[in-house]
Amino acid sequence: MTASHRRRAELEVIESKAADQVVPLLQASLEPASQRAVFIRDSPAGLIIHGVVLRDAEAETSQGTVYLASGVVMVLEWMVRALASQNGDGDARALARSLARTYRDGEQGRHVADLLDHLLDGTNGTDVIASLLTGDQESLFTLILQLADLAATQAKVLALTGGTDMDGLWEQIGEGLRGRR
Repeated sequence: MTASHRRRAELEVIESKAADQVVPLLQASLEPASQRAVFIRDSPAGLIIHGVVLRDAEAETSQGTVYLASGVVMVLEWMVRALASQNGDGDARALARSLARTYRDGEQGRHVADLLDHLLDGTNGTDVIASLLTGDQESLFTLILQLADLAATQAKVLALTGGTDMDGLWEQIGEGLRGRR
């Protein structure tokens, strides 16, 4: 196997492991300890992000972080669309704009609001993630944590209002993510 093939195989493992962390990240986001944590490193959800970032650092890549962020954004998009549909009007863009307004105040919320503004425009806010990845990585990790919290909260609302159990919803989300790879 050439060095190029080994590197590609290594990146595929990193991407797969990161994608497999999306549902556990969402579940951890709902844990009381994640809600109370002041620092990312003190949060069960933050520890999952930290693990992905460490694997990336060891492999000298950012692929895992990108896959984790992309997976969380994908789930958030699904939840926004499902909630808008469930609420009757079906206007997912209006719901995304409403969520963005709640995050617009405050420094860290600005990135969440920017991503929500582009969640349904075909870019899924990839420009927000890319700019933080090349610039302010600490803000990227905070963004991932906040998006995971938002997506998990939206999933919980969807389950409660739709009469679905959370375990079934997590399973559906996991299957959806595996189908996207």
